[in-house]
Amino acid sequence: AEGIIVVNERGQIDTFNAAAEKLFGFLAAEIRGKPLAWLLPDLVADKAVPPVHGGEQETHALHRNGQPIQVSVRSSEMHISGEPMYTCLVADITQRKQAEDKMLKAEARYRDLVETAHDLVWSTDASGHWTYLNSACHAIYGYTPQEMLGRHIREFHAPSHLEKATQAFQALLEGQELVQYETVHLDRNGNHHHLSFSAKAHLDAEGRVLHISGTARDITEQKAFQKQLAYQAE
Repeated sequence: AEGIIVVNERGQIDTFNAAAEKLFGFLAAEIRGKPLAWLLPDLVADKAVPPVHGGEQETHALHRNGQPIQVSVRSSEMHISGEPMYTCLVADITQRKQAEDKMLKAEARYRDLVETAHDLVWSTDASGHWTYLNSACHAIYGYTPQEMLGRHIREFHAPSHLEKATQAFQALLEGQELVQYETVHLDRNGNHHHLSFSAKAHLDAEGRVLHISGTARDITEQKAFQKQLAYQAE
């Protein structure tokens, strides 16, 4: 399925297989003797022959109609009757690059949404150490994400809620999901923050916990408002 192009030491095309004809739009009879730079200008550049590195190189090729094609090329050198010849194995990676580009754009959109979210987006390892926090953590804890990464989540639990929170974390490890689980955390100044957590554990093929991820919303003002309403009602 790969295009095979063999050129001599002057960079002139000697062999052009059927897959190369399909890829570039030229027939072997009409391209034979022409410079490889016609097809792979970026790869050859100012040299007549392709560089031989032993690995795959991604570059742009030119179709007969002038349209660029994204390809991967593996080049090797051989000798025929004492004359150096160069073989290029060329594969069309246009669809693969489009898929990669689509994935990168989707990831960028996801990161933008996560980083600008008002809710806390977080993850921990299986033992409970923070591995990711978005910038919303600063509004809740007074710390930057970098200051919190690697620290254990229990460091931030209010002592009055530590036992219940430990049980909730154990439930996550056992496969249960937390939905709007309410607890209290402390910020860097010791202030209490009522938080509503939603979380789930992510497992490998053997059922072992890889990491835990979720979101959290600061409901401190909501709790204060509910307390005020209850007081007025009484």
